[in-house]
Amino acid sequence: MRRKVIDPRISVAIVVLAAGRSSRMVEGRRHKLLALFDGQSLVRRSVSTALASDCGRVVVVTGHRSTEIAAQVRDLPCEVIHNAEYASGIAGSLRTGVKAASKGCPGGIMIMLADMPRLSTGHIDTLIAAFRCGQGRVIARAVGSGSPGNPVIFPHDLYNDLQNLTGDVGARSLIEMGDVPVLDVEIGEAALADVDTAEEMLAEGGIFDRQFLA
Repeated sequence: MRRKVIDPRISVAIVVLAAGRSSRMVEGRRHKLLALFDGQSLVRRSVSTALASDCGRVVVVTGHRSTEIAAQVRDLPCEVIHNAEYASGIAGSLRTGVKAASKGCPGGIMIMLADMPRLSTGHIDTLIAAFRCGQGRVIARAVGSGSPGNPVIFPHDLYNDLQNLTGDVGARSLIEMGDVPVLDVEIGEAALADVDTAEEMLAEGGIFDRQFLA
C-alpha cells in the first residue's frame, strides 16, 4: 500500500470567529466568549490553542462587544479584524476573516469557532495534517462519531466562494456542493461541543466573572 505523503509546505491560516452576540445566554449581559475556563477567557483559550498549532497565522474576527473581546487577545501574536456588519449574520464574519487570511496566500484556511472549549491544538494539527495529505485540494472537516462538526479547512480554490457568502449562512453550502472532495477527520466530541447556553457553558466547566458583565 502506498503511503500518503504529507507536504509541510502547504500552509494553513486559521480564522477564529468571535463576532457573535452570544444571544442564547440567559442574561444579555453575559457573553460566552468572556466566560472563564481554567482562569482564562474562552476566546483567549481558543486563540491560544490555534496559535500553538502548526498553522501559519491566526486571524480573529470580532463583532459584538469587540473592544472587550479584542482586549483578551491583544498581547497574542494574532491579527484582530472587526466586522462592523456582524449583526447581519455569520457570512459577513466569514468574508471578513477570509479576506484578511488570504492575503498571505496560504494553501488552506481553517474556519474555527471560538466557542468550542474541548478543541485542542492536537485536534487542529490532525486536521492540518489531513489537509496536507490531500495535497491542499480537499476540504478537511472535523467530525465527531461520524457527525459533521468544526473546524473545517477550505482549499485555495474556494476562497472566492467563501467571500461571496451572504446573510446568516455559513460555509456548509460550499461543502455540500460536491465540487471539492471532503475528507472527514474524526476528532471525537470536540468537533461537536460548543457552548451556546449558560447551561452548556457551565457543564463544560466555564464560569462567569463579574468583571465581564456589562
